[in-house]
Amino acid sequence: MELLANETTLNQVAPLVEYAFNKSASVTSDPHFMNRYRHAWLYGHYTDGVLSNFVMANQFHVAFHGESLPMAGIGYVASLPEFRGKGEMTHLFRDLLADLQAKEVILAELAPFSQGFYRRFGFESTIWQKHYQVATKEWRLQKQAATSSIRRGTFRDSQLLAAVKKLWLQQSQQKAEAGSILREEWWWQHKATYKGGQELAVSYDLQNDQQATGYVLYRRLGSRLVVDELVSQNETAVYDLLAFIGAHVSSFDTIELVANLHQWFEWYFVEQDALTITLQPYMMTRIINFPALLQKWFKTTAAVTVTFEVTADPCCPWNVGCWKVKQENGAVSVDQATEQASVTLSGDIAAWTNLFFGQQTLDQLLACQQLVGSANEDLNAQFSKKTHAFYDYF
Repeated sequence: MELLANETTLNQVAPLVEYAFNKSASVTSDPHFMNRYRHAWLYGHYTDGVLSNFVMANQFHVAFHGESLPMAGIGYVASLPEFRGKGEMTHLFRDLLADLQAKEVILAELAPFSQGFYRRFGFESTIWQKHYQVATKEWRLQKQAATSSIRRGTFRDSQLLAAVKKLWLQQSQQKAEAGSILREEWWWQHKATYKGGQELAVSYDLQNDQQATGYVLYRRLGSRLVVDELVSQNETAVYDLLAFIGAHVSSFDTIELVANLHQWFEWYFVEQDALTITLQPYMMTRIINFPALLQKWFKTTAAVTVTFEVTADPCCPWNVGCWKVKQENGAVSVDQATEQASVTLSGDIAAWTNLFFGQQTLDQLLACQQLVGSANEDLNAQFSKKTHAFYDYF
């Protein structure tokens, strides 16, 4: 059930979250928790008058091939130990997803403590990160001429922060982006303090010192320099920002960089075997409203008529069925169809989630029979154009 966001609810939620996450201080004095609490839908289950299970769903929008999708960021999934294993969280998630459907939310995303647990509710691993680690004594970049000037500061520097926000928005609005958060002001405020001590540096074009071309968000943590986010408009800005990071080698033992799977920082290094590179699953996605997603998706494609079938969905039965999509002259219609013989592609909700938001291509999903059907060149091309620039956590 959805909870009222009032003082009584907060006084019930706080001790549950503190116990479940082993927090020593009250969450009511934690600005990060309270900022999220004020921008969330709250869901809970009571057992014998006690709030035994809780889920927070923050209200976001994500980029989707030039469109914006309403998304619920799921977090603080908490149960008291004496009530675990009784199916109460399953009932709560079913209620939550039905309510989000009624609120016209199309997607949900979360950071899993267990992928298997959340797959029971229709979530699928979609967003991965690429982690680099290099000893500073091995940091050597390919020689390039600098094309940028670098300005360094903190989140308190309004001019630099404005440049960062603009660059992030431009990155998110790229046609291939599928799932990156369109950060609102309250979320920027959250990011400013969530990872304590995070600093920023912005690159500016040497020929036009008002034109920002990229930025890094980074932290100095003892003997480690950690780059949490690097966004650029061109390859020369990447090099200049990496050169700025490399200028710190005398002060640290190791440098770590977090990237998305479409960034290739190794290209800039002389000795690539000095890099330790790992791929790590990061976030899971769940399609809540499949026909609404199709409506958004086919606004971005060429004229087409297809029928897609969702064969199974463990918690959102309204998605199951055949959906006929017709796009003509920019107008998109999505209707539930009955003629099974004309189905273009068929699969369960996990397969469709992978197709729209995951790393697999349409050909790969067909080859491993997660999807069944036939694909033409146009469909293959359309579904291959997806990238993630995802560095947020909730």
